[in-house]
Amino acid sequence: MAEATTAVRQPAGTSADFWDDACRHLSRRDRVMKKLIARFAAGRLESRGDAFTTLARAIVGHQISTRAAQTIWDRFVALTAGAAHALKPAAVLSLAACASPEKTPATAAVAVSHNAVENAVSAGAPELAPAEITAARDKMMRANQALAAKDYKTARELAIQAQADARLAQSKANSAKATAAADALNEDLRVLRQEVDRANSDQPQQQ
Repeated sequence: MAEATTAVRQPAGTSADFWDDACRHLSRRDRVMKKLIARFAAGRLESRGDAFTTLARAIVGHQISTRAAQTIWDRFVALTAGAAHALKPAAVLSLAACASPEKTPATAAVAVSHNAVENAVSAGAPELAPAEITAARDKMMRANQALAAKDYKTARELAIQAQADARLAQSKANSAKATAAADALNEDLRVLRQEVDRANSDQPQQQ
């Protein structure tokens, strides 16, 4: 009986053993999925050690950057006090049982604000949008402090404001880089026109 309820584990980093069966099942049941599976046959779900951990990691990493997913996953695993390759369902359920209704959205908002600030910094905001990124960092720091003090409402509000400031900073940085690139292109074209005009003026006039 124990064998039937124990998750079968694979070495982390290997392809999930149920992947081929799942692909065959979906291909039989859905024409659209059949085409997609055939088109992206090389793509495979990487096992994280057991089916539950693999599923949880896939959910965390859905539609966000790899770095942000890893940050959120590390914090999530730390809350469960378990191993990253063998997440326990009971530990996850215990988090839900003891969590404050305000803590989860506040924690999530703070994590997203961290990612937004990192993206803005990577875009060059410290040099191109210093006021906005400074405001974002200040609010993110205060959000972390509020979260540590269990003032979840304030933490969430500050985190949302930090996200907005960081995204504005990233947008201004991207705009500044685009403007600089356009100016550089215009300058190159101006120099090229001068070279062409000079070359034409140096040619002997036809009689």
